[in-house]
Amino acid sequence: MRSLSEAFAQAERWRYILEDFTPFSESLEWRLSERHWQCHGVSSFVDGTVPFTINNTGQLSIQAAALLFANCMEAVPSGPLQLLEVGAGTGLFARYLLDEFQRLCLEGGRDFYSRLLFHITDTSPRTVEQWRELDVFGPHGKQVCLAVAGAADPPRAGPFQAVFANYVLDLLPAAVLRRRGGIWQELHARTWIRRDSRLPTGLGLEHIRQRVRRGELDDLLPLIPVIETDEEYLNAEPVDPRQLLPDAPDTGPMLFNHGAFDSLDTLLGGLASSGFVLVNDYAGGPVEAGQRGSTAQRFGRTMAVGLDFALLDKYAQHAGVALVAPPGDSELPIHPRLLTRAKLGRTERTFTSLFSADAYRACEQPAVEAKRLIGQGLFREALDGYRRAIERNCYDWQRLTQAARLIAFSLGDPESALPFAQAAGERNAWYSPAVWNTLGQIHGALGQHEASLDCHRRALDVNPNDAETNLLLGRCWLKQGEAARCLECIARGLANDREQRWRHDFLDLQTEAMNALLKSWNAEYESAARRLRLC
Repeated sequence: MRSLSEAFAQAERWRYILEDFTPFSESLEWRLSERHWQCHGVSSFVDGTVPFTINNTGQLSIQAAALLFANCMEAVPSGPLQLLEVGAGTGLFARYLLDEFQRLCLEGGRDFYSRLLFHITDTSPRTVEQWRELDVFGPHGKQVCLAVAGAADPPRAGPFQAVFANYVLDLLPAAVLRRRGGIWQELHARTWIRRDSRLPTGLGLEHIRQRVRRGELDDLLPLIPVIETDEEYLNAEPVDPRQLLPDAPDTGPMLFNHGAFDSLDTLLGGLASSGFVLVNDYAGGPVEAGQRGSTAQRFGRTMAVGLDFALLDKYAQHAGVALVAPPGDSELPIHPRLLTRAKLGRTERTFTSLFSADAYRACEQPAVEAKRLIGQGLFREALDGYRRAIERNCYDWQRLTQAARLIAFSLGDPESALPFAQAAGERNAWYSPAVWNTLGQIHGALGQHEASLDCHRRALDVNPNDAETNLLLGRCWLKQGEAARCLECIARGLANDREQRWRHDFLDLQTEAMNALLKSWNAEYESAARRLRLC
């Protein structure tokens, strides 16, 4: 029999250390997040674990296209017009920018679009592969060059008239620092898992630790949801070639986006003399009491940090470039910055006008008002808000989908709703099951059941694990007399309905499908019995 001290020692071994204290952006969690992007591409956007809808309405593309057009008018480039986007993610920003810039050039009688070559890049090979598979940039094939490249190692092309860095600098390495008695300290993380955590199939604890040490992380991606960390400040002299860090003996915890500054060095170095870099990103959260959780942003299996924009201002001064923030920047959810190597009056005025807080509110107000009216049951009044929102942004597939649902199901006019749903599908056929499901439901309301089935199958192609898609497709299969296929959808949907939002609908549909199968089986039994009697 074990002694009590041995029993206590056993009970205290409730966790396993996978990696000892390591700097923030070198920790196992950070590296697994990077590897997840590399391996899975846009899937984190499609399954909703990483939000993308708020930033991919098309509005940012409209603003960027107008800014680019003004820049070209201010200093008309000769020869090819080269653009670059780093960390393009879904590719929707670039696609809508191309659509809008082409329209502006046609209306303005300029040939900028025909001379354009847009280098659209991402560090994830899988992402670039998915762009090609989905043909996201189909109509602009001659104007597009797709490449696997990081924000700190862009294509060796250029000079670039414009560089776009949207929500990508926050994915680059950063440090959380403080200074005590003239000595710099950096926040380190120690990574562990609970003893009762489920390990990847076929891997024991020592195998996992060996893979961590060797950097062989692909088999360890299933650990992301269960790993946890301790944080501790350890003495570490940060590398600061630009002398951006304060020299006071003591400082509170601060975020040092050294990866972002390294990237900007490279991007600005490849810029045309009259070109610009447009940054849109999140601000870093407050760093309090050395807690990394107040700095890191975790979305599903990914990880990011925001930017310290005050330090970015200091970086621009050191680099000798102009940096412009829009009026009312503190009121914006996403913070735009314009960086230029030369004084560009027209470009700067266009930027401050298009990206100001007032412009943001004017753009959002119609849809916000429409949502408020819907909450009050004033559906026809809400329709005017959607009309104004879509007039201002014809690329907004979300507003088009919302307008289609309002017209079809709240106002009971699916025929009038159909063009809105079809337009939403044209704007985003690749990443949103909701777009295809809405179109499928409208076709169903019009009695067009084959078209409805086809739309829900398209939604399933986008995300096979989407619970609502499986529910709607299951209903379609049941109407087609395919009860077994319906049950397959129910099983897949229930397995992925984590919030149990559709559970009762699935169970009701399951009863209908089982009854339909039972009826079919009984008919077969009766037929077989009659054949036996006739023999």
